[in-house]
This record gives sequence, C-alpha cells and structure tokens, in this order.
Amino acid sequence: MPVSPLPFPRSPQDDAFIGRRGGARGAERTSGSANSADVGSEVASAAEATTPAMLADEGRGPVNLLHETREQAARLGVQLEQAQAAGEGLAQVQTLVAQLGDLAAVGLDRAMLPAQRAALQRHLDQTLREIDTIAGETLVDDRMLRGRFVADATGEPAPFRGIGTAALGLDGLAVRSPDQALAASTALDLAATRLQRGSRMLVSATDRLQDALIGLTSPTTTATGEPALGSASTALGQSMLLRNQLLGSPDASAQAQSGLDAARVSRLLDASSR
Repeated sequence: MPVSPLPFPRSPQDDAFIGRRGGARGAERTSGSANSADVGSEVASAAEATTPAMLADEGRGPVNLLHETREQAARLGVQLEQAQAAGEGLAQVQTLVAQLGDLAAVGLDRAMLPAQRAALQRHLDQTLREIDTIAGETLVDDRMLRGRFVADATGEPAPFRGIGTAALGLDGLAVRSPDQALAASTALDLAATRLQRGSRMLVSATDRLQDALIGLTSPTTTATGEPALGSASTALGQSMLLRNQLLGSPDASAQAQSGLDAARVSRLLDASSR
C-alpha cells in the first residue's frame, strides 16, 4: 500500500514570511491595477479633450477669417465696377462738353441768322439733357470719390452728380447771341477743368480700391504672420521643392499629415506629376 509523503514541517516564522510575501504581492497587484486605471483615465481624459467640437473650434477662426475676406473682396469688386462705370460716364460727358465748346464757338459769329441761332440753341439744349441723362444713369458711391473711401463701405450708390450740368455750372447755358456764346465758352472751359479734376479723383479712388483688393487676395504675410510668397514663380518653385521633400521622406510627410499612409502619399505625388 503506497504511503503519502509527509508534509514538510513549517515553523511559525515561515508562515509569517509567506503571509508578508503574499501581502506584498497583493499590494503590487493592487498598485499595478491602480496605476493602469490612472493611465487609462488620463488617456480617456486626453481623448475627451480632443473632441471633434474642439477641432471645429480651432478651425472656426480661419474659416471666419476666410468668410470675412471673401465678403470684403466682394464689396471691393462692386465698388471697382462702380468706379469703372463712373469713369466711362465721365469720359462721355467730357466728349459732350467738348462738343458744346464747338457750338459756343459757332455762336460767336455775329452774322448768324436768328433761325440758325435757334437751331444752335436746340442742339445745345439737347446735349445738356444728354449730359444729365448720363449723370443719372451712372451710379456711384460719392464717398469713394471724395476721399472718404473705406474697404467695408456699404453705402447705396447714387447718380453721379459730379458730372451733371448743375455741378459743372452749365445750367442756363445759351448761345442766342454772341455775348451769350462768349459766356458759354467761359463756362464750358470751367466745366472741362472740373471734369479733369474729377477724373484725377476717380483714378485715385480706383487705385485705392485695387490696392485694397490686392491686399486681400495677395497679402504680404500669411495668417500665421510669415512672409507670403511674392509671385507665382516663387509659389511654383516652393511647390516643387515641397514635392521633392515629400518624395524623399514619405514617412515623415505622412507623420506630419496626421498619420496618412506613406505609400498612398507617394502614389498621389507621383500621379500628380503625370
């Protein structure tokens, strides 16, 4: 009959040691579990902190800036159209004023018959009405022409009064006699001078508009404050340099772009060159 082996004799000191070692191991397990729980909670907190809402908030600033820039560019575009229309209207009025000068010169002839003077006056009156029609149909924001232009101006356009007969001092113009024709010539010379002054103001306003638009579409610095690319050739050169850098280190480029696949980045870059 087989006999069971006797248990190895243990002393009370051994039991105490085993108890202490078991307690220590239990404490280590408990501490390890606690540390794992702490790490897990930190990761969860970090994940909660980087939520889509936060990422959206970070992108909201540039998006709002782009919207604002687009709106300003649209307003500047409208004002540039007004300036162009004003220039065309002013040029038409300058031509008509020159024609009136010719009529006034004809009216200086003291041998002209009354019927001829009447026909000359009708021609002059018709030309004055044409001037007022052009002024009424040419819509522009007068603040822009008076040097009070601002990029975000939203004033309603109004008839271009500066090229009308009243502003040019041509009200009551007549050539019914040689003396009236002489007075008309003086008034027309003054009107031509005013139109030249208005043309210079219009050119200055157009330049300001174009400079403001260029400042929006081609700023000297980027949104981060870095110097912007100066020309299209510079931009092309920088793009080619960046492409070579990406092709040379696709892994680093993928890491810089939030974990994109390196092989896919290389394929896209190669495809874009063909």
